[in-house]
Amino acid sequence: MKHGACKNFYHRLALYACIALWVSMIWRLSAQPAMQSEQTSGGISMRLAALIFGTPTEAQYDLMERLVRKGAHMAEFALLAMLCCSALEAEASRRPVPLALGLTALAAAADELHQLFVPGRAGLMGDVCIDVSGGILGLLLLLLLRRGERGTLLP
Repeated sequence: MKHGACKNFYHRLALYACIALWVSMIWRLSAQPAMQSEQTSGGISMRLAALIFGTPTEAQYDLMERLVRKGAHMAEFALLAMLCCSALEAEASRRPVPLALGLTALAAAADELHQLFVPGRAGLMGDVCIDVSGGILGLLLLLLLRRGERGTLLP
């Protein structure tokens, strides 16, 4: 299937439904109070820190916690950017990549603004930058995967 203009209404509808579901999942995770969010990521961080360091020090655990939390942000917004780009391509947009990145940045800013109103959470410009970086990585991955489909992944 070509990645250009997609005339299939149901394909486009499915893409937009995926975007809506993904944004609602991001929003739901952002609505968790700080304690609940820390418990969720803390369990993952502790397991990873124990796997990597054996008996982690507090500094090693803190590092792992930061990597897990920021990595999750990047992954969330990488997938969002990929979905947005695919939907824009299905609409035959002339510039799907920059538009997808713009939509991802807008969603990241809205997510951080939303967190200002959640108990114990903070909306941080640094997190918007991390989210947008995830979007950039997602779009680069999408472009690489598509080059691979055409057999030109490696020079």
